[in-house]
Amino acid sequence: MELQASLNKCLENVGLFTPPQLEEILAHCTLKKIKKDSYLLKHGEVCNALSFMLKGAAYQYRDDESTEGIIELYADFDCLVSPS
Repeated sequence: MELQASLNKCLENVGLFTPPQLEEILAHCTLKKIKKDSYLLKHGEVCNALSFMLKGAAYQYRDDESTEGIIELYADFDCLVSPS
């Protein structure tokens, strides 16, 4: 599946966009491949991007005084966001 079609499928989970809006969003996208057992964002880093899982799976883990363990699972075409 090409990048634009994959992004369109991801964005369907977020809302409805016109073709010009989709083109504008795609113009600001960067494709990154994240290897297995690596991190998208580590403890202490500031999130400055909205990420979409085009293929694969990932989880969000939290380990602090209030919560410990997996708090979110992501799979193909999910939008990855960090809770506040």
